[in-house]
Parts: sequence; C-alpha cells; structure tokens
Amino acid sequence: MDVARSCHPVEDRRKSIEGSDHLNVHTIVLREGNLVLRPPSEADGPLAMHFDDDARIGPVVGGDDSQPQVLEMHCPICRSATQHAFCFVIEQAGRPISGCRLQQMNLRRLTGRWPNLDLRRIDLVIRDESAWDRGGNAAAIRMLTQFAFDRERADAIFGCDISERDSRSLRAVREAGYMEEVRWQAPAQMNGKETIDMVIWRNPAPGAGLPVNDPYLTEAEVLDCLRLLNRALSVPFWIGGGVGVDLLVGRLTRPHGDIDLCIDRRHRALAFAEFSRAGFRVTKDLGWHTRWSRSSRVIGELDVCFTTIHPGGSTTLIICPEDGIGEPGRYPGPPGTFDEQRYGAIVDVRCRIESAESQVQLRQGYRALFPGAAEDAKVRHDLELLTSVIGPDPAATLAIAPLHREDLLPGDCGD
Repeated sequence: MDVARSCHPVEDRRKSIEGSDHLNVHTIVLREGNLVLRPPSEADGPLAMHFDDDARIGPVVGGDDSQPQVLEMHCPICRSATQHAFCFVIEQAGRPISGCRLQQMNLRRLTGRWPNLDLRRIDLVIRDESAWDRGGNAAAIRMLTQFAFDRERADAIFGCDISERDSRSLRAVREAGYMEEVRWQAPAQMNGKETIDMVIWRNPAPGAGLPVNDPYLTEAEVLDCLRLLNRALSVPFWIGGGVGVDLLVGRLTRPHGDIDLCIDRRHRALAFAEFSRAGFRVTKDLGWHTRWSRSSRVIGELDVCFTTIHPGGSTTLIICPEDGIGEPGRYPGPPGTFDEQRYGAIVDVRCRIESAESQVQLRQGYRALFPGAAEDAKVRHDLELLTSVIGPDPAATLAIAPLHREDLLPGDCGD
C-alpha cells in the first residue's frame, strides 16, 4: 500500500506492461457506497500507463526479496500482475481513482516467520490525489481485506514497505484496522529512514501481535450462540460450514472462526429483524452473503447465507452481479440439502443441519463459487469427517457431483 515514488524509469515500466501476453481477468466486483472495486480490462491499459507516468503519485515500492526491482511488481493493474494477483480498478462515484491488488505474500522475511500460514499482501496506487483525503483508499483497503478474509480465507494481510514519512498511506491502513508489525531500514531511493510493514490477522498466529481480525470462537461461545439462535429465530435455519460438520459427528473437532447458517431468501426481511432483536448487528451485507456480530468482532461470529429452498429440501443459491462476492449465477444443491427433520447435536444443543452430501458438494466445487480459491487444511479436515458420515466407501463421496454454476434466469435478480 505504499504510494511512494517508484525508482524505475517510466519507459522501462511500459516495456513490462507491453511485454505481457494478456489480462487474466476475474469477474469479482466489490462495492461499498459509491466505491466500486472492479476487474481491469484491456481498456484500462492507458489508465495503468497514466498511473505509472505520474511522478508525484508513483506505484508501490517492494517486491520479492531476491529481486527487489522486478518491474512487473510496480504496476498493480498491468497485464503481468493479473497473472498472479487479484487486480482491481477502484472507482469512486463512477470515476477511476486507483488501482489495487491482492496477492500471495512474496517477501521471505515474512513467509519465513509464518511458513505454514496463508499470508497475503495488498498493494494500492492512487491516481486521483484528492481521493487521499476523502477516505476512498481506506475504504478500498477495508473492502479488499474483507474479500481476502471472507472469500480467500487468508490468515493475515500485510501492507508492506510503507515509508515512515508517507503519512497518508499509514493513516489509510490504520483506519482499515492494520497495525505496525515491524520496521526496516529504507532503501536509498526511498524518502525516509525506515519502511514499515503493517498487518491485520484473521485469527491469532504464533508469535503474532494484534490486531486480530476475529479470534477463534471458544467452545462455550459456539454452543451459547447456537442456543441463542434456537431461542431467537422463528425462521427455519440450517447450520453448515465447519460447525455443521461437527454437529453431524456430534463433537467439536477443530477451532471455528464463525458459524455458518442458511436461511430461505424469502425470509430475509424477517431474519434481519430477528437477528437485530437478538442483539446482532450486521457487519457485512452482500446480498446472499451476510455477516453478523453481537460483540466487538470485526467480521462477526455469524456467516448467514440466504438461498432459495424448494419443497423437499433441495436448494438453489442465486448470486446476482450486484452482490459483490461470488461468481454470479445459479448453484443447485442436491435433494434433501435442507431437510426439516435432520438435526445434529453437540452436548445439549440440537440444531437443524445441512446434509453431508451438500457439504461435500460445496467443498468439492468451491471454485465454481470462487474461481481461483485454494483448498486449505480446514476443507481437507471437514471432507475426512464427511466421508466418515456418508460411509466407508470412498466412492460414495467421490460420486457426489461438485457444486456447479448455471446461468441466471430472468427475474432471479429482480430485473
């Protein structure tokens, strides 16, 4: 997120852009108020050039430790960057103001400290200097951070190599919830004696300091929250995700950052009212996907999915282009996904649960919802448990068709 001046000649950076074959474009659009993070297109080529040509507002400084001057690292929305990062153009009120990207951490000084964690970095460049003081870049950082935690399930997000004298960048990342991790001696070409790595953590990491985006729920918190949901909600709901798997097997088997539940989208307004009466506040509303908290958590302890539930318990998840998370389309689930008579229990808590087959389908087809998403250890853990529930024959699990996408139908999104 450092917006310090790049040390590379503009003409060299142009060669890096022009030498890339194509844009590797995703379809993700993130929205918050009048701020939109959208995929880049070939039409944004001149926009990327303009960013690089602006000597006052240069791109990010930083890169792989072994090659600190890799040219492609200095253009957040150029073609080469799209091959290994989620790149976005930032628009405010319909006007492009910035470029940003989210990518895997490539600095050995950080990956070496936490070799088994999924570390990402955010890089941001501001084209419209006036946007610095309108809060646009802090909001964009928050949106990209939530995307990294919600969809990518990253463990930590860093803003790297920010000059100690770059007060605007430092203010933006701090406003987005980041805190200082470590200081380094600045390269000679940078303005200032030190650079700073800023970080925000999803869950506590060994040896990591605050801030923690959201700590894991304790066993007592999971069970208390489930009891509260049983008391507070009149709308039918089904527990899914990792807690749903644990309810299937009858015990908590791993730490959980939140509780996933599904509700018929036709009950959305009533569910919102009942969550509010129970003391929850919405921390993120992205249409089909919402987050809720009763505490000071940043993301929240509830991850609520609104889907269409058909007679017999089958389901169709509808993701609209304006929702801002997930690949737009229709995602049909297997029969009996939401059976009203299927319950799971842990200790004294009993809740309706999503079917094991549906849970397998989601985990095997997660990339249909979120192209490019990586499988993590939690997914493998859950699949092993689900296989034990479905039966001893591995073929029974493998025979379940992965989640797949179908085109939206007229009227799905209110058009």
